[in-house]
Parts: sequence; C-alpha cells; structure tokens
Amino acid sequence: MPRRPTYQHGIKRGQICDWPDGVGTPEEVAQRVTYTGNVIHKKYPSPAGPPAYRADEAKCDAFARED
Repeated sequence: MPRRPTYQHGIKRGQICDWPDGVGTPEEVAQRVTYTGNVIHKKYPSPAGPPAYRADEAKCDAFARED
C-alpha cells in the first residue's frame, strides 16, 4: 500500500510580540469590545440582528441575552 502524502497547508507560525503602545492595557481593551455573534447560525432574534439561518450552517442553541 502506498504511503499517504504529507500535506503542507502553508500555515505560517506566528510570533508573540509585545503589547502595542497607545492602545491601553488588555483589561481596558476588553472593557471596550463586544461580541455580537453571527446571524447565519441563528433561528431566533439576537443582538446580532434578525435571524438569517442557512441550512448548510450549524444551528446555535437559543440562550437568554444575559447568558
């Protein structure tokens, strides 16, 4: 049986660098950002907007807004 080929997907390894100047601390940035989700996974109204469920996407379970 022939050997299975090894695939290289061209994924480059990242580097860990210092936190950039002038953007605040990570805690300050975390206080300013929000997560709204993606409407193509939802069958119910959400903070992301009206439902736009597509059959080829994974269905999200409904959660209360505070969750």
